[in-house]
Amino acid sequence: MVNSKGADFDLARYQELVGLLDDLNGSILRFSEALNIPCDWDNLIHIAGEIRAWIRSVKDSWTADLDKAILTKLEQSGLFLEKYSKEKNAGMVRSNCVSMKGNFRKVKEEVMRLARASCYSELLMEMGQIKALSARSYLEEACKCYSFGAYRSSIVMAGCALEGEVRNIYDRRFGKSSGRIAFGNAIEELEKKGGLPGDQGAIVAICKTFRNLTAHPSEFKTSDKEARSIIQLAFEQTKKARVREMPVPT
Repeated sequence: MVNSKGADFDLARYQELVGLLDDLNGSILRFSEALNIPCDWDNLIHIAGEIRAWIRSVKDSWTADLDKAILTKLEQSGLFLEKYSKEKNAGMVRSNCVSMKGNFRKVKEEVMRLARASCYSELLMEMGQIKALSARSYLEEACKCYSFGAYRSSIVMAGCALEGEVRNIYDRRFGKSSGRIAFGNAIEELEKKGGLPGDQGAIVAICKTFRNLTAHPSEFKTSDKEARSIIQLAFEQTKKARVREMPVPT
């Protein structure tokens, strides 16, 4: 594992931490199961070593956005679990195993707390369905802006994520590529043409708001709820987007 302490809490970091915590939880469960049978101290020492290794990996991926004190308590539990396993102190091993489970739960809750604030926990499972890497990158940045309360910036990033889909709509609507047309002009032409289906009309309207925001940022006011809704709309539409053949003009 590459040491990445100090990096930002973004979608990739969230995925990494969730994966590490799943592995850590697996080792904790195996340790608990091993305690329910006649003690095989060699096995317990081995699993305790695994647990400490997973905790070190979690620590390497921990970020400044997350509560360090919670992680420190988990580290201490891991240290004592290995110490008392080597000493073959069954009572202390069982006591620290209980503490380990409680501290693990708090660590996972802390990661999920920040993930919810950043929208990541809601988008993670389906993010891979967004084929356009640029759109995915913009959505990650939109989530990060949202998590810091920068709602206008989050809408700008969500609008950028939707730009590719707006251009797809343009290409299908007019039977020609929008590649050399300014994005703002493409939006205006689509609005003038009219008659777009509801979901396409919503995308174009959102992107028009995005364009207005970039032109007059000081005049634009938005709320937590509005920003979150726009991010969700951008996510759903880019998730549905596919590479389409341009229609043949008639």
